[in-house]
Amino acid sequence: MELIVKDSLGLGIKKTITGEQIYTEEENENFTRQLLTPEEKEIIKKEEIISIKDVRNIIRENTLNDTYDKIEPDLLVAIDSRINYNIYVVHDNIYTYEELCISFPFQEFNILPKSIFVRQIIVIFNDETIEVFNEGDPIISAHDMIKIATDKIKSQDEIKQYKNIIKSKVFIGGEKWKDFLQLRGFFRGMVQVNNLQIENGQTPVFLKPFTNAISNQLMLTDCTNEENKVNGTNEEYKINEENCTNESTHESKKQVEQQFVQIEQQFEQRFVQIEQQFVQIENRLTNIENKLTNIENKLS
Repeated sequence: MELIVKDSLGLGIKKTITGEQIYTEEENENFTRQLLTPEEKEIIKKEEIISIKDVRNIIRENTLNDTYDKIEPDLLVAIDSRINYNIYVVHDNIYTYEELCISFPFQEFNILPKSIFVRQIIVIFNDETIEVFNEGDPIISAHDMIKIATDKIKSQDEIKQYKNIIKSKVFIGGEKWKDFLQLRGFFRGMVQVNNLQIENGQTPVFLKPFTNAISNQLMLTDCTNEENKVNGTNEEYKINEENCTNESTHESKKQVEQQFVQIEQQFEQRFVQIEQQFVQIENRLTNIENKLTNIENKLS
């Protein structure tokens, strides 16, 4: 099933969004349901899959922080074991795949959500402690991190080892999500300032080099390595650079970089001017304070 909706940049372009990925009962057993007892599994199978509205309420009611993107292991398992779809968590909201693509310009930028969001994994250590990690991050327990920071661990052998890694259907937006929001804000500003009128539902010519370069920069559809595995090391995901680069994309990226350099130079010049103005104001305030001090001395 596909949804056809208007884009979120206000360009008037129609976009088609693929339907939600729904996991079967058998597929769900590969996620955090592994941690449940047989009795708990039977109870969950009799219950209805919880809706995204209920997911939001559960996370909000059980999160002490102001942000939702730090989920405790127990809460993550409780939610993940009761849904059959992926959820995407940012600091102030929780989305399904469809909601995310409708609300934000992923298709306009030719970006997949999985390029920006990071899957949450449950890690079980040898001492049976359980922690949540971003998939691909080094797996070092919070206790060991404190020891490393205080120089109480002298060698790699002293770090606690893990015995099992379990994937969840929960994805968290991190630094890349913040960068993505900045891009959206930048393009929205361009649209509003220029009051664009798009004909025939096509991306304007002046926007194409931006979208092409951004697509190439943010590890998009063809650049996502499906074979990446969590290994608990510092090794980063490897992207097939040959599939991500071609002459046209390189030229587009070069044009965008040049334009951004020009914009950056203009902002730097403006900031220098503003800084000089503040120095002048500060000098004037200093003179006024000196005059007031002289007046006070004379009055006293």
